Amino acid sequence: MNVKKLVYSSLFIALGVLVPQIFHFTGGPAMGGIFLPMHFPVLAAGFLCGPITGLVTGIISPLLSSALTGMPPVPRLWFMLVELAVYGIVSGILYYKMRKNIFLSLIIAMILGRLAYSLVFITVINFFGISLPFGLGLSASLAKGVPGIVLQIMIIPIVIRALERRSTHNEGIENSRKIVE
Repeated sequence: MNVKKLVYSSLFIALGVLVPQIFHFTGGPAMGGIFLPMHFPVLAAGFLCGPITGLVTGIISPLLSSALTGMPPVPRLWFMLVELAVYGIVSGILYYKMRKNIFLSLIIAMILGRLAYSLVFITVINFFGISLPFGLGLSASLAKGVPGIVLQIMIIPIVIRALERRSTHNEGIENSRKIVE
């Protein structure tokens, strides 16, 4: 990892801790589960810096946030850690490495991340012998997070493209996806 990627990783991890706290302070802990603020920096890390930075951001952000602030709480931390790691690596692979469409990359990353969350949830409840209706984990995480999912689809492509255009303009590079290479 070069120095620029290390700096960007640090920035995205810091945002992954700070942005959810802003939501928690303004609307309470429930706001994090509704608007999914930690997802934004992780997805941005994957889109702008690639799969490794996305993966690292997706793992360290929830761990550091939980250690410093108690959010996400420990049971939910493990589900989010897997979900965000998948978000970061998939967005990085599809958009940054494979140069797929930003909307397609975002939607696939979101679907795979939510599926990973659900698989970990199902594994944990089965391990502890908890009996819950089939699909509860996925449906609960999707239903509560719909506003955040909609915001991600609306905001992330605009922000990523704006940052890429700014980088292209400022650095004079042909391919703006090389922001931190």
